Amino acid sequence: MFTGGLCIGYVSDAIHTGVLPKALRQVREERPGIHIALYNLTAQEQFEGFRQRSLDIALVCEPIPAGIRTCWQHRYSKTRSTSRYPLGTHW
Repeated sequence: MFTGGLCIGYVSDAIHTGVLPKALRQVREERPGIHIALYNLTAQEQFEGFRQRSLDIALVCEPIPAGIRTCWQHRYSKTRSTSRYPLGTHW
């Protein structure tokens, strides 16, 4: 069983569009031992969280600024939301 923690930043659209609830259900099913901390933050606050390595995942609706390295991105066509994972995330 996987244990540990996952810090997720999100913008409000991630809840209203169902992106965050769906992702949480999937993580809970696949990794039930993981503690998840959620942070409702602006995109800029999430980018700063990436820089400081205090966020593992950011759900934002803006392009990634220069200097932030990611290992996975996904654009949601209906909402234009983008999930960002910092380089080196293992969960």
